[in-house]
Amino acid sequence: MSTSGAKPDHCTAMQLDLTGRPVGAYRSSYRAAEMAVPAGQRTEAMSWLTTAAATGTALGAPLAGYLIDSSGAPAGYLFAFTAGLAAMAITVLRRHDLASPRHV
Repeated sequence: MSTSGAKPDHCTAMQLDLTGRPVGAYRSSYRAAEMAVPAGQRTEAMSWLTTAAATGTALGAPLAGYLIDSSGAPAGYLFAFTAGLAAMAITVLRRHDLASPRHV
């Protein structure tokens, strides 16, 4: 450990997570895709993941803003919580697809 006062990299990643940047979630989804998708299709899989993240941000932020403006902050939190639960449910229901790595 350095005595210069610099924090280790894992602390920086955790801080990014706490400021609202889901660094860990992105890393996990890309790693799952890497393990589950054959080598020849990984670029397409990563592109789909990036598209889903960009679309979720582009649609989710304005929708949450509208809900907050019309119904108050709890509605925005409920929206985010519900979207997170939906993502977890999809992951759990599709976990058998990710159970065995398919490296080709």
